[in-house]
Amino acid sequence: MLYDSATTPEMKFNAGQTNPLVIDPAHNRIWWGNLTQDPGVSGSPIGYANLDGSGGAGTLSPSCARMSGAPPTISPNGASSLVVDYASGYLYAQMEFPFDAYGWFVGRAKLDGSDCLQVAEPLGSGGAASRGSAFDPDTGWLYVFRSGLTRSNYMNMNGSLPVVDPWPILPISPSSAATTPRSPFIIKAPKLASGSVSISGSGTAPGSTITLSGAETVDDQITMRVYRGAATKTVKWYRDGVEIPGEAGMSLTATEPGVYKAVFTAGNTAGEIQATSSEVTIASPPNPGPDPTPTPSNSFSAVSAAEPSGSVVTVARVPGAGKLRQVATRASGGKRVSVCSSSRTATSAGRFRLECKPSAATRRAQKKGRVRVTVRVTFTPAGGTARTVTRYVWLRSLKPQFTG
Repeated sequence: MLYDSATTPEMKFNAGQTNPLVIDPAHNRIWWGNLTQDPGVSGSPIGYANLDGSGGAGTLSPSCARMSGAPPTISPNGASSLVVDYASGYLYAQMEFPFDAYGWFVGRAKLDGSDCLQVAEPLGSGGAASRGSAFDPDTGWLYVFRSGLTRSNYMNMNGSLPVVDPWPILPISPSSAATTPRSPFIIKAPKLASGSVSISGSGTAPGSTITLSGAETVDDQITMRVYRGAATKTVKWYRDGVEIPGEAGMSLTATEPGVYKAVFTAGNTAGEIQATSSEVTIASPPNPGPDPTPTPSNSFSAVSAAEPSGSVVTVARVPGAGKLRQVATRASGGKRVSVCSSSRTATSAGRFRLECKPSAATRRAQKKGRVRVTVRVTFTPAGGTARTVTRYVWLRSLKPQFTG
């Protein structure tokens, strides 16, 4: 959009000269200074409006805009140069007087027009008017170009105010430069918006994602004529101090254990900045150790029988080393009583025989008839859990047989 008094009358530029313009898209604002060219009339030194023209006719007319020795009836014509510092909330304007009889000086006010202060004595008259200014927010220095001179004056806005003449002089190089330099601007190396960068991870094990944060730079500060936007930005990742090839994004997947960090670099014509992040350690996975010993199998088979000799015999097939035991019992008088028992050790997988002879009480019971015996066979594998199976056998009757 083009702004001028003919195409944008709602902004109400004063008659005469509309000298400095400050356009600030970030805050939707345009600022301007007016020169009335009318002795003794202050007019509207500084005006502002929204970029679409709404909110126009806003004015700041510093009541302190008067310099030492000037007649009380003479007010400055208006602002011939203007910078706006949103961070501090102040506007700095170079104010001129009619007929150039009293030169010019610097006035300062808050953006609402309050806290107005003449911050510098005049820099003289007769062809020494302001022809532009730039403000460095990092140092607080205000730089002013003057007509008819091959130099810039400057002063520290962070120091004691007002600043008394003479101002320091900054020569313009080369010395053969034309007089009356205009529209100064400052080019500075990029600056981190947050002041530092850091990395954080989704975990500390291999495979975790690590992300760089804080790698944002300050934009151009056009209301102060400071240009420091980053033309180039790069990220390098390191593991244990060695650059990781091919990793240049804002995050990476840490596939290997080690100490990770990132280095962020931003540059432009004025130079570059480099910021190293904090470190994140990705730990080695724990040593799983040897494979656990499998649980020994306790699955086995058993066949029990009563031999003609009267013994209770069990043949068991086992899957490995362990202990075998058989316990034979019978019912007597409403309870269970022992018949016999035996055990042995299996040194490996295979078939093993268990045998035991019935007790004398059992043999007496056999003289009355057959005896039903319950045989419980237990196998306990080495290092494992015992398992028991139950079998049943009949002991033959020993009752006397008569013939004849």
